[in-house]
Amino acid sequence: MTEDAETIQADLFAAEQADEGEALVLALDAFEGPLHLLLELARTRKIDVAKVSIGEIADQYLAFIAEARAANMEIAGDYLVMAAWLALLKSRLLIPKPQLAADEPDPQQLEAALRQKLMNLA
Repeated sequence: MTEDAETIQADLFAAEQADEGEALVLALDAFEGPLHLLLELARTRKIDVAKVSIGEIADQYLAFIAEARAANMEIAGDYLVMAAWLALLKSRLLIPKPQLAADEPDPQQLEAALRQKLMNLA
């Protein structure tokens, strides 16, 4: 599991452990439910992230923060991380990936070759 995936899993666990009164429940056109569930559905591609409004999430998150100031700010921070991940997933969906020319090496292959060279030097 990558460090990013571990961070997401930790945030999901923290959110799931939150009391129902502390949970950020979204009411969007494309989804209604807790933010951690939306993130999990987006990560597993079980919901079309293109139909999810990041602006609506931000508005509802800010309203949640205004209410949560006296409550648990750690939970609010976890939800901010989840909202940021949703924005990242959506941006990856909307921004086209650059096409490599036939003579350009694959970045993943370059990374693997460099890693191997560094391991040989160690």
